[in-house]
Amino acid sequence: MEAHPSAADVAPGARVDAGPDSGVGDADSLAVGAGIAGASGVEADGGGDSPDGGAEVVVGAPVGGVATAEGVADGAEALAAVGAPSVGVATVEGVADAAGAGAPSAVGASVAGEAGAGSEAGAAVGEPVVGASGAGVGVAVDGAVGDGGGLLVGELVGRAVEKGGRRLGKAVRMVERGEEDAIHQVRVSCRRLRSDLKLFRKVIAGDWGEKLRVELAWLANSCGEARDLEVIAELVRDGVTSEDDAEHVATILGTLTAGLERASGQSAEVVLGERTALLVRELQVVAAAPELSGLAEKTSGQVLPKLLKAARRKFEASAELLKPWSPDDDWHEVRLLAKRVRYAADTSASVLGDEARDIAVQAARFQELLGQHQDHCAAADALTRLAQDAAAQGDAELSFTLGRLTERHRAARKPLREEFLNQYHRP
Repeated sequence: MEAHPSAADVAPGARVDAGPDSGVGDADSLAVGAGIAGASGVEADGGGDSPDGGAEVVVGAPVGGVATAEGVADGAEALAAVGAPSVGVATVEGVADAAGAGAPSAVGASVAGEAGAGSEAGAAVGEPVVGASGAGVGVAVDGAVGDGGGLLVGELVGRAVEKGGRRLGKAVRMVERGEEDAIHQVRVSCRRLRSDLKLFRKVIAGDWGEKLRVELAWLANSCGEARDLEVIAELVRDGVTSEDDAEHVATILGTLTAGLERASGQSAEVVLGERTALLVRELQVVAAAPELSGLAEKTSGQVLPKLLKAARRKFEASAELLKPWSPDDDWHEVRLLAKRVRYAADTSASVLGDEARDIAVQAARFQELLGQHQDHCAAADALTRLAQDAAAQGDAELSFTLGRLTERHRAARKPLREEFLNQYHRP
C-alpha cells in the first residue's frame, strides 16, 4: 500500500486522491500534521469508520494550519481536507449519500475526492478561495449537491437530524472500540447537531428540537472535563522550558494525566449508557418524520439566507464589543458564536454556494484563533487551581512553578486577541 501523505508531502496546489483505491480506504482515517490533534483548540474531527472503502483524510499544515473534517466517512462517503501552509484552513462537511451526491473535498488549491461505494461515480473538486501561494483556503460543505435553492427547508431539517444522528452513532462506536479521540468526537457531534437545531428552530414545530438540544448538551458536557484535561496537559507539555523544574513539571503532568484518565472513564460510562442509546434512537425516529412548522414548505433558497444572516448578526454584535482587555468569558462567547456561523454556513453552502463557503472559511479562521485563546484560558485556570492546592499543602516551590506556568498561558492570550481583532476589523 502506498504511504499516507504527511503535511510536508502535500504542497499547495497538489491533488490528493481520497478515493477507495488511494491507499487510505481502510477502517482508519488519517490525521497528520501539527495543530490537528486538538492541542491548540483546532477541531480535527478525523474519526474514521469506513468499512466499505470510503476514506476520510485530514492533512494539516506545518505552521498554524487548520484542517477540520466533520462527518465520518463510510461506504457512501469520501471526504478530504488539506490545510495549506501558514494559516491555511480547510473544512469539510459534505456527505455523499447513496442517493447519488458526489463526494465533496476541500483544499487550499485543489483536491479530488472519489465517491465511495454506493455513490455516483466521479469526484467533486474543491475550489480555491485563496490561491496556492501560501495562505490557501478551501472549503467543501454540505454535500447535497444539485439540490440548490429549490430544496424544501423541511427536507433539509430531516437531513441535518439524520446526519447528526449518524455522526453521533459512529462516535459512540468509536468509544466502544476504545479509539483515540473518541470522546472528543462525541462532543463535536453533539455540538454540531445542537447548532443545526438552533439554526432551524423556527422551522421546528413543538418542543422536540429543544428537548434534543438539552440531551445533546448533557452528553457534550459529560465529555467536557476529559477533553479539557487532554488539551491542557498537551499545552503544558509543549510550553515547558529549561527554566522549569523538571520534577515539578513531572508532578504537574502526572496530576493532569490522572485526572484525564478518571474523567475519560466517567465520560465513556456515560456515552455507553442507556440514556445515550435512547438519544441516538430518538434521533433516528425524529429524522424520519420531524414535526415542522409552516416554514418547512418554503424553499431553502427563501429561508436559509435569513437564518445565516441572523447568525452572522449575532456574532458581529458581540465581536464589535471586544477589546484587548475584555474578560475571558466575552472572548469565549464570541468563539461560540463564530462556530455557529461556521456551522450555519456549512449547512447553507449547497444552496447559497460561494457566498456561504466564503463565510464558512472566515468563521473557521476566527474560530481557530479564539479556540487557541480559550485553550490558554482553560490551562491558566486549571494551573491556578493546582497552585492553590499546592500552597494549601505547604509546597511553596511547586506552587511557584505552577504560578510561572499560569502566567505563561495568560501572556499567550495577548497576541491571539490582537490577531483576531486585526482580522475582524480588516477592510
